[in-house]
This record gives sequence, structure tokens and C-alpha cells, in this order.
Amino acid sequence: MGFFGGSDTTDDMSSDASTIVTHGTIFKGELKLSGQLFIDGEFDGQIYSSNKVTIGKNGIVRGEVFAETLIVQGKYFGTVEVDHLQILSEGYVQGSILAMDMVIEPYAMFEGDSRKKTKNTETNKIKSEPLKKIEHI
Repeated sequence: MGFFGGSDTTDDMSSDASTIVTHGTIFKGELKLSGQLFIDGEFDGQIYSSNKVTIGKNGIVRGEVFAETLIVQGKYFGTVEVDHLQILSEGYVQGSILAMDMVIEPYAMFEGDSRKKTKNTETNKIKSEPLKKIEHI
């Protein structure tokens, strides 16, 4: 039997599956996933997702995020390349953003630069060269 009473087979896995980095957890490295990601701990590295990445109110992320959607309730430092970005109330983002649309709620904070992503924008997702290293704050 799999986790939480589920099946042992991967046939039941879908892009709706979620990965959670809980409060008190520290993760360093690279994540590539098709499901949703929720981070309420600390993450240092690169995230590649074809789905939604959420940084919870206790979450701290440093690095690079390439995803369909990024929702920030906690703190993010680094480079963001997404279709949709939401910085929720009391969320904090510092760095460079490339996004099709961006929503910043009252009491949220963004420090850095942003550019509008279009269908013609050259992106790191499709480049074969290595990603640049981000200096940690």
C-alpha cells in the first residue's frame, strides 16, 4: 500500500499531485515536477514546474523559479519566470521577474525589476545554456 492508503503503482499519479516542504524543513537543490508545490519551510535552489508553486507564510525561498504560476505569501529572493505571479498580503519578493501578469496585493512588497513575458520572449526554460548563479542575501 502507498502513502496515505493510496496505491503502490505510479499509474494513479497525475499532474494534480502535490509536493509539500513543511515548516521546519530545509531543502537545497533542484526540483523538477509537474504537480503543485507548496513550500512552508526553506528552499535554496532551482524549481522547474509546469504547475503552481506556492510559498506559504512561513516559507523562505532563494534561487530560481520557472513555473506556470507562483503565489508568494512568505519571502522570495531570486529570479522568477512564470506566466502568472501573485504576491499576497505580507508576501515579499526581491529579485528579477519575467511574467505575463503580476498581481501585488496591499501590504505585499516587491523590490527589483520586472519585465512583461510575451509569446516571443526568449526564456531560460528553452535555453540549453546553464542558468546563472544567484548570490544569496
